[in-house]
Amino acid sequence: MGSPTEIALDLVPPGPYTIGRRTTHAVCLGGEDLVSRDHAAILHRSDREGGTWFLVDTFSKHGTRLNGSTVPGGQEYPLRPGDLIDIAPWTFRVIDPESETQRTSRVATIDEDTHGAPSMETIDVGLSREMARERLSLMLRCAESIHKSTDLRMLAETIAEAALSGTGFQNIAVLSPLDKSDDVEVIAYRGAILGRNATLSISRSLLVKAAEGQPVRVAEASDFIVTGASIADLGILQALCVPLMLGKTVAGFLYLDNRLDQSRPVRVPPDAAEFAAGLGRLAALAMANLMRRDLELRHARVQADLEAAAEAQRWVFPSRQGVFGRLSYVGESRPGQLLGGDFFDVIQLDGHRVAVAVADVSGKGIPASVLMTETQGFLHAALLQGDPGRAVTELNRFVHPRRPANRFVTLWVGVFDTNANTVTYVNAGHGNAIMALPDRTFRALDTGGGWPVGVALDTIYTAETTRLEPGGRAVIVSDGVTDQRNPAATDQSSFFGMSGVRRSLIDSQGQPDQIAALFTGLIGHAGSQRLADDATAIIVWWD
Repeated sequence: MGSPTEIALDLVPPGPYTIGRRTTHAVCLGGEDLVSRDHAAILHRSDREGGTWFLVDTFSKHGTRLNGSTVPGGQEYPLRPGDLIDIAPWTFRVIDPESETQRTSRVATIDEDTHGAPSMETIDVGLSREMARERLSLMLRCAESIHKSTDLRMLAETIAEAALSGTGFQNIAVLSPLDKSDDVEVIAYRGAILGRNATLSISRSLLVKAAEGQPVRVAEASDFIVTGASIADLGILQALCVPLMLGKTVAGFLYLDNRLDQSRPVRVPPDAAEFAAGLGRLAALAMANLMRRDLELRHARVQADLEAAAEAQRWVFPSRQGVFGRLSYVGESRPGQLLGGDFFDVIQLDGHRVAVAVADVSGKGIPASVLMTETQGFLHAALLQGDPGRAVTELNRFVHPRRPANRFVTLWVGVFDTNANTVTYVNAGHGNAIMALPDRTFRALDTGGGWPVGVALDTIYTAETTRLEPGGRAVIVSDGVTDQRNPAATDQSSFFGMSGVRRSLIDSQGQPDQIAALFTGLIGHAGSQRLADDATAIIVWWD
């Protein structure tokens, strides 16, 4: 609607549907400088009751608007029927064809190629200049009533009643924008708009002309056709259509007409168009406020759900630091979003053995967090046997048939034995593990293991064993640490990398909390408290 070319998109789970200038997107909006290469996406969340579609702006340059409000980049907003999505110069309207309300209160528009083009004139509105004092008083009373509206349907009813009282028109309708089938929903009406014996069909040109942003008047009965009643029965004398504009987007229409056979005398004041236009402006402002508040409430509910999920997710993590006999650790995991896909775990197996795990689930947000929680719970139980190779093999058999498409888990698991002075570990596609030695040299702990968990069902994971050097420390991080970029750098140094981890360990040697020092350096490298991805790090030392 109101776009350079018509685009219709049927949303079918699981999605997602990406939007942007790239030809690989589900919705390619090419040739427009206001559209970013990767502009927005529509995502389906099956974990919500009945499934829910969400709009997310993917940090576009010129932004995405939902119901007239700009949505912050990276945040998900639930969609509802009737929502207007603006990606300039395109405007999309969300339609639910199964909605009972939309099915039972819709009217069709007429193809003028069949029924003749209507004679229309755009009204040059001079609202305050010509309105008499009593009309201004009526407008103020209407404004007060409009301000008290608490939802869009109540607002539409208030607008219809105010238009009936103040314009002299006897038939009023508040309409939705045109949809792809050129129907409109009647949100509220007064008079004979939806009578028992007839359904009024409105000239499409009338709405299209009004959608240009100005009220339009029509005074020819031939501009209308009626199903179930004759034109003579209705005797339409005058019609007026006022667009309800949210910025440059048509959010609906205020439609008014008069007919010959109605009981009240037809008397339209000379300033009726100005009054209707003023009413339309007030209605549009109130509509914008209601939509903004509704959007804020939707987002707040989503955030509350996510915060509750994040709180529950934190329950699965061990204490940030701990001591088990001769072995000590400090670990921390920071999600890139509210929910993360990383985890670390520390499990005391007996008086001298401790299992340590660091994992990174591919992807971000809710899907990654769900797989993370399942992985952590299963692995924790499997590691109680004390065999990391067997534990990861069993985990892979559990994860593979249950993982969403294109999801996997990179994982490092080690069992530290302070009696044997060894660590036996599995590196399942992870790699970011080192042993820091007292002489400021480092040894990689990345030779044992195989594919990331979930990639191949029949993978058998084998463990490697290496000696725990006196005075050494084992450090394992996720790729959210190593892959963090410095926005000011343009070459390979833009990545924090394992070189940044080693540098931090050397610089912080002797400090009581080297993980805190590592994250301080990482944030300094990123130039922001907000990291690009989930970042997890743990340091283990022994005496």
